[in-house]
Amino acid sequence: MDKSCSNWQAGKTVLECNKYMLSNQIHCDVTFKVGKEEREIRAHKYVMTSRSSVFCDMLFGSLSENTDVIVVPDVEHDVFEVLLRFLYYEEADFGEVNVTDILQAAEKYAIPDLTAACGSYLETQIGVESVCIIMENAKMFHLNDLFIKCTEFIVQSEAISKRVIESYGFLQLSRGIVRSVLELDELLVNEECVYKSLLFWAQEACEREGKDKDDAEEIRSTLGDLLYRIRFPVMSLETFWKEIAYDNVLSLEERDQISRAIVGKSDVNSLPFPKRRRVKNVTVYRGTEYQPTWDLKGKVDALRFEVNKALFLRGLVLLGCGDTDPYTYSIEVKIINSDNENVLHYPEQSITSCGPEFHIVFDKLCPIQANQMYTIWINMCGPNSLQVRGCDSEVDEMDFQFKFFKSEMCTNGTSVNCGQLPGLLCVFPQQNLRC
Repeated sequence: MDKSCSNWQAGKTVLECNKYMLSNQIHCDVTFKVGKEEREIRAHKYVMTSRSSVFCDMLFGSLSENTDVIVVPDVEHDVFEVLLRFLYYEEADFGEVNVTDILQAAEKYAIPDLTAACGSYLETQIGVESVCIIMENAKMFHLNDLFIKCTEFIVQSEAISKRVIESYGFLQLSRGIVRSVLELDELLVNEECVYKSLLFWAQEACEREGKDKDDAEEIRSTLGDLLYRIRFPVMSLETFWKEIAYDNVLSLEERDQISRAIVGKSDVNSLPFPKRRRVKNVTVYRGTEYQPTWDLKGKVDALRFEVNKALFLRGLVLLGCGDTDPYTYSIEVKIINSDNENVLHYPEQSITSCGPEFHIVFDKLCPIQANQMYTIWINMCGPNSLQVRGCDSEVDEMDFQFKFFKSEMCTNGTSVNCGQLPGLLCVFPQQNLRC
């Protein structure tokens, strides 16, 4: 029986009908000759025009050629098939096809949903060896959320940061993406490691351009302004002269200026190199034993703390009701200094999450001075939450010593030993990371 005449439509959704018609080539009215080999793929004008403004213009608009055979030489057969499957029934299984080629086709034919699907797929593929090429794709195709995910992956641990900048993928990065990596304040390796990886990148670039990769002048020329993303002034003088200065990439004048800045003999602000240290995101827990329950009646949970070194507070760890189902709290936060001044105000807003704990992240970093007393003030309304028990009054984290104290502002019972607020989201200045 002719498949086009049987009752194949019964019980199928619109997308299932589209899939059936494409798979069985029912009533196709346009033929594409794709790729260098001009392999034929038959399709339906209605579907193509309903899903892509470019195909609409190609088939019926100003670009139409009054023919039912269209040559597409710059998209290969396997890529075009993936594109068709997405247009017809939104299948986003890319198989062995190069995702970059699919992204290029999605951009050419103005299919933003396919671009987004590629971004979602690439997010699942982020790893030490792949993150660099994924960053390139994210930048090229304006996938900003994917680009942020890549940077978050790179800075999540010291080991990962180090492996990424020492990877083959890093050597293949474009200048713009290298600049983005070098400018990450949270890159978790010390500055001499960053510099050495940049030199290897420059040597690789020299080879690609037919230059002498061992010539200091060629390397310096290739580096260009990337060299001014290295934070030489934060190095020790010994490290600078043992690990950096001997390679002659820096001029004698620059070496002298950097050396004088390191030992405090000149103004670091006169140098073209960044002066601030990189930082590290750290979650500092005062306790991790969570138990039921903490009664939230719109009262204030508050806790005082001090730390022996300056840092930034970027948010708080709070406790939810522990359910797997979503819960919602209305939360307001203040950080108050010893002069009873608000140094940060997180205005009341609703937060929905699930699980035992959740994080709130401030819109800006809150500077915390060394050996100064601060109060964390929280007004939290919603279902009863878990509580943290058996907390430590003193916590050491990477040479930062935190001390916690009871606050007179607390009206809901949180204390040094129990209650809400199991942890702080901190940003530590980096000083002694290993290479």
